Order: sequence, then C-alpha cells, then structure tokens
Amino acid sequence: MSYVEHLSVSIGCPQCRAFEFIANPKNLPLWAAGLTGSELIEQAGVWIAQAPFGQVSIRFAENNPFGVIDHWVTQPDGSVVYVPLRVIQTGDTCNVVLTLVAQSSQTVEQIAADKQAVLADLASLKRILEL
Repeated sequence: MSYVEHLSVSIGCPQCRAFEFIANPKNLPLWAAGLTGSELIEQAGVWIAQAPFGQVSIRFAENNPFGVIDHWVTQPDGSVVYVPLRVIQTGDTCNVVLTLVAQSSQTVEQIAADKQAVLADLASLKRILEL
C-alpha cells in the first residue's frame, strides 16, 4: 500500500503571482531546501541541479493556465520521483498544495522526514511570497 498525503499552505498573494514564482525553475533554490545554493542549468527542457545526495534532473509539466506545476525528479540512481504541485486561487489569496507520494522503498522514518522537509519548503514559499 502506498502512502500519499496532500500538504498545503495558504499564501497571502494572488494565485498568478505565486504560480509565476513557483513555476520558474531558477527560483527553486530560494525555497526548496534540498537545492539551496544550487545553480539550475537547462538542457533540452530539463533542469539539472546539484542536490546534497548528487546530481538530479527535473522536468516540469508544460506551462498551463490551471496552476499545475507537476514535476519529475530523476535521482542520481536513475529512479524518478513524481511531485504533484498545484497553486489554487482562493479569492485574493492562494493555496499551494504538494502531494507527497512515498516511494515503495521508503521507511516510515524517511517518509516523516520528507513530510517535514516539504512543510518547511512550503513555509519558505509563504515567507517569500508574502514579503
């Protein structure tokens, strides 16, 4: 049985502003702790970055008017992690929802650590976008 949890944060800015910021791969190091200090380089529509555990490549969903910023992260071992990410308009504000989908090989402790990392990343987004 797989573990799936929707993690979200309410952000006091318009959906279009949040979407524009989050959908720009060059902003990832500003809010995604696993890429802090990394320079993302685009190669044929895929973004390459240096994570603490090695080089990763990130492919994003096509730009769209629906607030969907799904992405696929290819790990150093070649495995691919799917990251569903949405920015949903809620009046003058928005909610950012990241769906945590645990990998079958993850332990309960690893899933808990991933959850805390995602919550911290969402808090960083809130802090940045509400400035």
